Amino acid sequence: MKFEHALFAVAVLSVAPAGHASTDIGADYGLFVGSGYIQDDNTGPSNNNSYRANVIIEQAAGGALTGGVVTVPFGGAVSGPQSLSAADDGTGDYIYQSSKYTSFSALQSAYATGSYSLSITGANDGGNPYSATLDLAATNLAGGTLPGEVPDIANTSWSGGDLLMDPTVSNTLDWSSFTDASSESSDQILFEIQNKNADTTQVFTLLPGTTTSGIIAADLLQAGQFYTVNIVFISATAAADTTDIPGSDGLVGYDNSTKFTIEAIPEPSFAALGWLGLAAVLPLPKAWRKLMSLSSAPPRPQ
Repeated sequence: MKFEHALFAVAVLSVAPAGHASTDIGADYGLFVGSGYIQDDNTGPSNNNSYRANVIIEQAAGGALTGGVVTVPFGGAVSGPQSLSAADDGTGDYIYQSSKYTSFSALQSAYATGSYSLSITGANDGGNPYSATLDLAATNLAGGTLPGEVPDIANTSWSGGDLLMDPTVSNTLDWSSFTDASSESSDQILFEIQNKNADTTQVFTLLPGTTTSGIIAADLLQAGQFYTVNIVFISATAAADTTDIPGSDGLVGYDNSTKFTIEAIPEPSFAALGWLGLAAVLPLPKAWRKLMSLSSAPPRPQ
């Protein structure tokens, strides 16, 4: 699934018949509120004044979501029924994304506290839409705070605003510690990779909040392709709800996310270095390696 930033909020589900919820709804669902950062070099992330609220319903394997509506409570600038739409990443998930706000306080003013009701339709719902309530008490949205830390990517092979990685070998992606999560087992880190060229999701996983790295397996990335990566620190306000939706988890909390681009570039062979007369000198500069690998690659998408 695709979003600017992410956090999972508990959905208190009221569904009939029993077992109905797990057919089309996947492992995670909820309301996502937080701030977005961008990183394009080793000096760290910068805030792009992006604060959003999102509702995301993950589609179950073998399921088929077909639509949905979230009704926002009155009291803020946004209220009433808001339509969910299919995510554009081929996952089958359904999402609602708010407008972008330039401050967290502006986002809090736009979306009131209270009950956010959901009505979700799926191919297997038997004509009975799934229904749920996202309960945002005053201590959640209006009184909530963002995590104290922002993900900072520690890898150093940046060039032209992209992090360069050799797709033919396993790579370790390192990021800063999520200190706020050290004492909260329900705090988590979202690790997401999407192929910009194909608009497909390669990795989408929730990790323990104490995690400081992720593995990108060899050959998961394709040479000459660009990938959008999201690392999201999710600060939960309650333990994960594992009972309301069979097989699904929900959390309440806030997030800071860092988005950046990986460019998949194989390391040049020694034969290629020898052809350039550089085999016995210093390693080829990153910009030169990039130029060599892009000679047969499609142009970078805008």
